[in-house]
Amino acid sequence: MPVVSMPVATPRRGVRSWWFDDPADLPGRLPASTAGVLEVAERIASGSEVRDLGGHFSLNLHLREPGLVLRVHQPFVSRQRLLGLQAVRRHLASVGVQVAVAIPWEGKTVFRCADRWAELEPYIPHEAATPSADACTAVLSDLGTIDRHLATFTGQLTRPVIATWATGSALRRWLAATRDAVAADRDASHLVEQLVAQSRTVARRWVPARDLVCQVIHGDGKANNLPRTGAGELVALDFGFAARRPRVHDLAYSLNWAIAVLGPTATDQIPVWIKTFEAGTGSRLTSAELRALPVLGAAIALYRPAVSGYNPDPVNDLMNQTGSLQKAAWWLDQ
Repeated sequence: MPVVSMPVATPRRGVRSWWFDDPADLPGRLPASTAGVLEVAERIASGSEVRDLGGHFSLNLHLREPGLVLRVHQPFVSRQRLLGLQAVRRHLASVGVQVAVAIPWEGKTVFRCADRWAELEPYIPHEAATPSADACTAVLSDLGTIDRHLATFTGQLTRPVIATWATGSALRRWLAATRDAVAADRDASHLVEQLVAQSRTVARRWVPARDLVCQVIHGDGKANNLPRTGAGELVALDFGFAARRPRVHDLAYSLNWAIAVLGPTATDQIPVWIKTFEAGTGSRLTSAELRALPVLGAAIALYRPAVSGYNPDPVNDLMNQTGSLQKAAWWLDQ
C-alpha cells in the first residue's frame, strides 16, 4: 500500500519529518507475526487458529474457533475515533444492517495491542461480488441504503487522519509538496503542473458544504466493503473513511471506484447509478449536489497523485497515477 497523506491541518514540514524520521513509529500495517499481537490473540482465544484476513490499513486476524476478528489499527487512529465508529456500527445494527459490533475484552471495547489501539468483533461470513456493471449497480444501491440509515445518526465522530476528501486548496497545498519532491524529473514536473491546473478548476467550481446535504457517510463504498452473506443479506464493512461530510461525496467516491474497476466506458452508466443511489437513499439529489458531483469526482481522482510527494519514491508513485489525470479531466468536462 503506497504511503498517503496526513491531515490537512498539519504543517507540511511536520508531516514529512514525522513520516520519515524514525522507522519505529512509521505508519504501517503490522505483520500478522508481530509478537505482541499474537500474545493478545492467545489470551483472547487460547489455541485458536489465527488467519490474516488482509486489509490495507488495519491488521485483521480471524480467530477461527471463537469466530472473532482482532483488529489492530494504525498508530494515527485514536481511541476517540474508534469509539465513535463503534457507535456508528451500533446504530446501523439497530436498523437491521449486518455489521460487526465491538465485543468487550477485559471490560473494554478499545484496548492496547502491540502499542496500538485494537478492537474485537464477531466474524461475519460474507462474499464480495465479482466486479461487473450489475455488481456496481448493487453497490450504489446498497451505499444509498447505508447512507439513508446513517442520516439519522446523531453521535459524535472525529474525522479520520487519512481519507480521500480534499478541497481545491488542500490539493494545491499537497501538490506544492509534490512539486518540490519531483523537481529533478522533467516528466513528473510536467504532470504536476497539469494536476495543479486541474486543482485550480476544482477550487473555482467548489460547492461549499453549507449548500449541500451533510451527514455521516460510509466513505469507502465498493464491492469488498458492501458484500453479502450466504443468505443474501447486506454486510457493511470497513468504516475507516467514515466521517460527517457532504452526502454526494460518498456517491462520487463509489462512481470513481466503478470507473476504476470497469474502465472508461463505465461513465456511460453514471446516470443510471445516480438514480440507483437516489433510490437507495429515498431522496433525489439537490441541484447543488448535482453541481458538486463532478467537482468532487475530480477532487477524488486528484487525491492520490496530489500526495505523491509524501511517498518515499515520489517520482515513481506520481508517474503511476497518470490515469487520474484523465479521470479528473472527464469529471471536469461534465
